[in-house]
Amino acid sequence: MKRLRTAAEKDTRDPRVVLISQWFTPEPVVVPMNIATALRAAGLSVHVITGVPNYPTGVVPPGFSARRYSSERVNGFPVDRCPLYPSHDLSAARRLLNYFSWAASATLRALTRVNAGDTLLVYSSPATAALPAIACRLLKRAPFVVLIQDLWPDSVLATGFVRNAYARRVAESLISPFTRMTYRLANKVAVISPGMLELLVSRGVPREKLALTYNWADESTYFPRTRSSAFRASLGVADETTLFMYAGNLGPAQALATVIEAAASASETHDIALVIVGSGVTEVALRELADRVAPEVVTFRPPMQPCEVAEAAAAADVQVVSLDKQPVFTYTMPSKVQSVLASGSPVVASADGDIAQVVLESGAGWVAPAGDVDRLAEAMRSAAEAGPEDRARRGACARHYYESYMSEKVNAGALASLLRSSHPGARGSGQLPPAADTRTVSDSREGTA
Repeated sequence: MKRLRTAAEKDTRDPRVVLISQWFTPEPVVVPMNIATALRAAGLSVHVITGVPNYPTGVVPPGFSARRYSSERVNGFPVDRCPLYPSHDLSAARRLLNYFSWAASATLRALTRVNAGDTLLVYSSPATAALPAIACRLLKRAPFVVLIQDLWPDSVLATGFVRNAYARRVAESLISPFTRMTYRLANKVAVISPGMLELLVSRGVPREKLALTYNWADESTYFPRTRSSAFRASLGVADETTLFMYAGNLGPAQALATVIEAAASASETHDIALVIVGSGVTEVALRELADRVAPEVVTFRPPMQPCEVAEAAAAADVQVVSLDKQPVFTYTMPSKVQSVLASGSPVVASADGDIAQVVLESGAGWVAPAGDVDRLAEAMRSAAEAGPEDRARRGACARHYYESYMSEKVNAGALASLLRSSHPGARGSGQLPPAADTRTVSDSREGTA
């Protein structure tokens, strides 16, 4: 006969984690799936509440409907998909309708799915994803942890998503109180960069409520690989040419015009090439710029699957990370950084703040201030002059830094402990040790400005 658990045993079991994320597989937003997989490996049961796939095109793929709820299993996870208004274009009104329509439908589903003993984990991008957790906290006393990927309203205002001055004031007056309420009601607030943590402290979030947990790369895809010549050959790039590669979204935030102009300048004195892999709202303008200033230097390739990106990166000499010159981006840590470091690739970064700090501390490459074409061209020339051995050394430094501070082993364990500690009476509910802060690293690894 099956033995019934005692009340004490029930109180000390692991909580089920309900992951609230507007984006999930098959959408190309890999972090939520990485989180779910790692938490399952850590012994936690995970249930996902997400949206109907429509990112990044705004088009719902065949087999899904934007108008109704559905349930399925994805990689073994029970997944509830909630209806939404599908959109991902430059219209602020339609994008906000996309965010709020999903947040409303997900709130209704969460209230029927969340049980006693559950802990909610909010993947907070957009900030409206916290609405289901707030409702469950107020109506069902469910604890929740919010994992901040992008600070709102900062990221909304910095990227030009809302352009009209009056609309910007209205957006800030609505979003700021909502995010403050989210931080107040959350049991824990996890952030993905040291600068973000310090900024939230300055905004009144208690330091003891905050934790630093970096996103990690898909380590089955991004790891040091043997150099391949197939991708270079497809580009017509000779072995002696220094090949720089950017892979990711082509949007205003990435400021890739700076990268193209710097490559054009650096190519006047050095044998370099730049390949840009991806798509986005600025692609047409970037192609026009490249045709005008560097037609023989810059090549574009359509988006690739992650494994294809990793293989192509192994054929390149240097990876490029770029963000616009905006205060919000000084404490942004895009997942691209972890993927590059995990791959053991040297990197040139056109960025400020936390990204620049990581590249310099790790000794992984070269840094130029965001938006500075001349300094970035200088950094690209330095990378070209470094030679294969020096670049290989920097790639090894990149991988070492990733393993020490940004790996799944380090950060998934911290996140699992954070979730367990957030549930009253759950096992392991003691004080969570703080995650490693890269600002305190004292290793003797080189950095090159």
